[in-house]
Amino acid sequence: MFEPFTVDSSRREVLKASAIGVGASVGLVGTASSAGDTVEFDETITITPDDSGTTFVQTADFDGRVRIRPGVENVTVDGNGYTITGGGVGGGSYLGAVITDLTLRNLHLPDGSVGVDELDGLVLRNNVIQGFESESAFGVRAVDNTVAGLIRLFENQSENVFARNVAAGIRFDDDLMGSHRLSNNFVLGRTRGPGIQVAVTNSFDGRIRFVDNYVTNADGAGIYLEDTHDLKPVLSGNVIIGNGSHGLSTDSRVASVSGNTFVGNGGDGVNASVGTFTKNAAMSNDGIGFDIRIDRDCLRNVAVSNGGGGFRVESDGSKVKFNRATGNDAGGVVLDGSGFPFRKNNVTANGGDGLVIAADDSGITRNYVCGNDGEQLVDGGDDNRFANNLVC
Repeated sequence: MFEPFTVDSSRREVLKASAIGVGASVGLVGTASSAGDTVEFDETITITPDDSGTTFVQTADFDGRVRIRPGVENVTVDGNGYTITGGGVGGGSYLGAVITDLTLRNLHLPDGSVGVDELDGLVLRNNVIQGFESESAFGVRAVDNTVAGLIRLFENQSENVFARNVAAGIRFDDDLMGSHRLSNNFVLGRTRGPGIQVAVTNSFDGRIRFVDNYVTNADGAGIYLEDTHDLKPVLSGNVIIGNGSHGLSTDSRVASVSGNTFVGNGGDGVNASVGTFTKNAAMSNDGIGFDIRIDRDCLRNVAVSNGGGGFRVESDGSKVKFNRATGNDAGGVVLDGSGFPFRKNNVTANGGDGLVIAADDSGITRNYVCGNDGEQLVDGGDDNRFANNLVC
């Protein structure tokens, strides 16, 4: 059960006070309305601020569109399972009056998209559409939608939830504020670009979470995070499979990556800088299972049958414990940096060297390193300490 995020009243008042270019009232095209009523429609309509408080219910298929003017408040458009061809749902205006508390549900737009800007509160539920795009969106809650193309938000986004949607891709661009959550989405992959992409120009204090998503068949990375450090990204329980590049790719730090599965991707399973990295699995990726730069811990991860090797871990002082690298085409584990506690790891049956230490001042204890095709253990560092390892 997902509770909708809310935008505090002070932000809402600032948005309203700063809005300019309020659209002139043009009234409803089609069936007449009065505010607060439930109104039926079966042709193109234009919803204005005078229609605030109204629920519009579609009663037949038609060829046309739904227009929503800036300044509309507390309006619901219910497609009621009927089809709109030849157009979509559009409205709002960047730097225009804010559209507040809009609900769009049960729409069927086989060749149309939803594009609404300057939103302060949107529920997008149970729609079948070509795409969804919004500029300056606060408090979007998109649930149970089928989107043939891209879900995209850009500029001044805050407090958004995307859950249980099916889409070709999801993309956040430019400014992000507050907390965002993407959970249980099925991302089918784009012909160009990553499946899920967050590309931030100016991130503000907040958090973004990716939970239990399934991402497959993107031409680029499964998930690509660009300049998201301030948002403290967290990934847990995601399945990233069969994408053209890395499963997870970042050029900034991810706070936590835990319980994810990366299978059959065209690059590394994970190529990222991470705070805590726990209980992930990488299998049959073309590159390295996990090529990671760690701030804190790398615990209980498994890399199996990857083309470029099992693990490459770069850090100064992180714990690397209880991990397993087996059956990878190249080497098992490479450590790069210094001060590793490397303990109780299993490195077996890899096609290259088992454990390569390109690190200094590290403690290598109680590991099992056996049956690798190259050297079992290569110590290329200084002042490393070894105790109670089984090397065979």
